[in-house]
Amino acid sequence: MTLIDLFALLLTDSGFAIGYLGEALNHLVNGVPL
Repeated sequence: MTLIDLFALLLTDSGFAIGYLGEALNHLVNGVPL
C-alpha cells in the first residue's frame, strides 16, 4: 500500500484507515515486517 492509497482511504473512510494504521503500528511494534 502506497502513501497515496493511504491518503485516499483517509479521505473516503477514516474509520478503516485508522484501523489499518493501528494494525500496521502493531506489526511494527512487534517487529513483524509488513
